[in-house]
Amino acid sequence: RRRPCRTACPALASHPGAGPPASPGHEASPARAGRAAAPAGTVSRLVEPPRRRLTAFWRYLIEALRGAAPDVGARSLPVLLAPGTDVMTDVLPHLLNELTAGERDLVLVLDDYHAVTNAQIHQGLAYLIDHAPTRVQVTLCTRADPPLPLARLRARGELLELRVRDLRFGADEVDAFLNGHLKLG
Repeated sequence: RRRPCRTACPALASHPGAGPPASPGHEASPARAGRAAAPAGTVSRLVEPPRRRLTAFWRYLIEALRGAAPDVGARSLPVLLAPGTDVMTDVLPHLLNELTAGERDLVLVLDDYHAVTNAQIHQGLAYLIDHAPTRVQVTLCTRADPPLPLARLRARGELLELRVRDLRFGADEVDAFLNGHLKLG
């Protein structure tokens, strides 16, 4: 479908956070559509992170970013894996410095974010989104609004949301699909 992609893709270039909640049964996430047609030069990573364990989540996230930008994680990952590390004060500053030093546009796609239950993960991700350089965008695929500061992101114009209503076919699209593609009419 082109309509949601036309809506989302130009906006992805200027929105550091995009959160498309989807109802059960609507697994064909608009974030995946946005990722498929992301702006040229953008590196996308689709990840389904661990949901409860703080260190596992951040290790997974850093490794996903590292797959697209190898310099990311050079300092933050060893700090994360050291005993007694606090993610907010010890790891995230290094990760943000690494992202700022990078030269590539990145879109980090976190799939099934509604299943993340650890409040510290939500707090850390909110911090990451608030402080990430503009060339780093976070896209959440979720079935419910995540416990992140969405109102603040909306107020700043930094949040793009695609809801189920945005993904519904219009009458002209149904007609084109049934009669044009399937030759039923």
